[in-house]
Amino acid sequence: MTRSPIIIGALLVAAMLAAQASAQTRQATQHSNPIPETLTLAGATVPTWVAASVALTPSGELNAVAFGGESARIREILDTPSDQPVYFNGKVVGYQDRSSMAGCRPVGASFFDYPNPPRRGSLDDAIADSKVALLGRITSKAYGFYAGDPGQLFQVEPLRSYGQALTKARYYFFVPIGRFKFGGIEICKTDERYAQPPQVGGEVFLFVGAPADREGVLFHVLDPGDVVVVEPDGSLRLPRQYTAGEEGVAKRSSSTPTSSELLARMDAARAKGAHP
Repeated sequence: MTRSPIIIGALLVAAMLAAQASAQTRQATQHSNPIPETLTLAGATVPTWVAASVALTPSGELNAVAFGGESARIREILDTPSDQPVYFNGKVVGYQDRSSMAGCRPVGASFFDYPNPPRRGSLDDAIADSKVALLGRITSKAYGFYAGDPGQLFQVEPLRSYGQALTKARYYFFVPIGRFKFGGIEICKTDERYAQPPQVGGEVFLFVGAPADREGVLFHVLDPGDVVVVEPDGSLRLPRQYTAGEEGVAKRSSSTPTSSELLARMDAARAKGAHP
């Protein structure tokens, strides 16, 4: 029996639509690649991410090649013992009234204004308002500075993703939390809006835009709600905005989904035509 060209064409279209609606799934490799020393957002003139390992010259000065003229924030961290300064668009706007700990330079949260930020009032908002949503495994990390903010850059291997197709083996994202030695001091960077970062070997959900750097490997985190960490037992380590009670205190709820339940919600949203 032969089929008409119209029937064959309809079958091909149906197959293409089914492929677009399904998630990308990969087998984990457990391998890591070296963390990039610098990463630069598309359109930027200086690196956005600078690893601590290359942020200083052999003489101990800030690396002008890496930072260009964007090193004022880092100089302030190095030169000024602080009481948890709070930054807004790169400038100190207040303090959190907590004195420097012995041997540790505390650095508080940074706040940035972004035009038309994605909706992050709930996990359903994150699922619906992301170009890329993925579950990935952390394969490596490094300490350094992202737009002058201290913290950690994580290397993530996608395991399952929705939305824009991901063609690279590894991607990166930054969390402004971490404790590391730099320039003769120990920096203690905190930001209570974020859940505690994942460990190497652990899993994480990301709800982000398309890769934003020149190499196409950097997910530019705009909101603490972009990052949801998976605990070893499959439960979720949520940022405060998804778990806050009436008094703004983060707490785990019996309604908090597990990793598998969140994946099911993402599948359902995709089936209904929502992003991702």
